[in-house]
Amino acid sequence: MAAKRRQLETLDALRKSTIKHAVTMGLNPSVKTQRTDVEWIPEMPQRWRLVRVKDVMEFFNTVRVPLSAAERGVMTEKSYDYYGASGVIDQVEAYLFDGTYILIAEDGANLLTRSKPLAFLASGKFWVNNHAHILKPRCGGDDTFFVNVLESQDFSLFVTGAAQPKLTMENLGRFKLAVPRVVEQKEIATFIRAKDAEFRPLFAQIERQIETLVAYRKSLMHECVTGQRRISEADVVRSKLSENIGQLEFEPSGKSGRLEMKSS
Repeated sequence: MAAKRRQLETLDALRKSTIKHAVTMGLNPSVKTQRTDVEWIPEMPQRWRLVRVKDVMEFFNTVRVPLSAAERGVMTEKSYDYYGASGVIDQVEAYLFDGTYILIAEDGANLLTRSKPLAFLASGKFWVNNHAHILKPRCGGDDTFFVNVLESQDFSLFVTGAAQPKLTMENLGRFKLAVPRVVEQKEIATFIRAKDAEFRPLFAQIERQIETLVAYRKSLMHECVTGQRRISEADVVRSKLSENIGQLEFEPSGKSGRLEMKSS
């Protein structure tokens, strides 16, 4: 199970690095670049522009309204997603937004730990509380490009507060990005969607394997402690070997479907 979880981490790191390169350097491997004076953008493609977030994106923070758990608890017709800093946290009976917007956390430890996505898309009819910034690209900018370029950035230099990390609207607005023309944004967005389509089934396959392994472990423990299965010397040897093998594969054996280990 640990080996499979490491595979997920490696796959996720590969996906993120592939997308980060696309949204920061484009799709042309031989593109000419230029140096910048921005600490987190050492170089960028020559035809891209260096801009502040507020120059290319419009904020809709004034529309958001927080709802307490008590207020949400008395609602009976909950049909719309209620978003917080890291995604959907509840459903509510009304909505504030209708369309596709980019949400990015305003506060919380995730601004520094990045254990969850920081920037994500919200589509359809939904409500947002006061813990997430709401943005939309100006001048026909592509949502997919901008949500991924924001997610790929390190905002730690712009985060304030020790006890409660916070990315203020002012600091986010003055954060600088390297941005191509809209046509190239859309080309990069198409590439990202294609890559996501490639990675998605791989993630799902490994997650299913982990679920199967968890079920097998539980059933094996039950058989052992109830006496339904006798532990042989071969079992002991194999368990010791598994501690020294970095990667293990599991596959059904015979008609019983029992999972057996084999070294990869």
